[in-house]
Amino acid sequence: MKVEPLIYRLVCKNGLILKDYTQKKYHVGKQVDGDSAYELYSDETLQADDKAFFMKVQDTVKVAADETKFVMAVDKLRSAMDIPLGKDPMQEVEVLADRYMLTQNERGDVLRQLFMSGDNSRYGLLNAVIATSQLAPSYERATALKRIGGEILAEPMPKHRGVINITPVRSLGALTA
Repeated sequence: MKVEPLIYRLVCKNGLILKDYTQKKYHVGKQVDGDSAYELYSDETLQADDKAFFMKVQDTVKVAADETKFVMAVDKLRSAMDIPLGKDPMQEVEVLADRYMLTQNERGDVLRQLFMSGDNSRYGLLNAVIATSQLAPSYERATALKRIGGEILAEPMPKHRGVINITPVRSLGALTA
């Protein structure tokens, strides 16, 4: 089971899966194959095992929906607005496309979304990726692109921030509402 927090932004109707706060739990089932598990374990043992599993599910969902983590994510989004891309946005998209194995169509879509937004910041790049998710041929691929957006957001902040982003800052509006 995987619980992935999604920030759904009403401004552009794009979702961003937050990598930093994703929780994974694997329930591998009984260690004994087939029906013999029911013969080997008592009803109380099986009930306790199920209860423990669902308590872990509950804890995982609580972590995903934590307000403090949401506020931290919003702060990271705001900070991403001040992190400029390199001198060549096309090269930035190519590096991203190679790192995450984007298709040729996705590369073009990300680049198009980036140029249409006019935002040459890390925020603009992650928005271009999640906007591209709306054009994906399948739900699975759209979800993968939203995860990539979260990966971009999770990248470490640059240590030296002597260069400032000259792109006009927009309001995150729906993020804080």
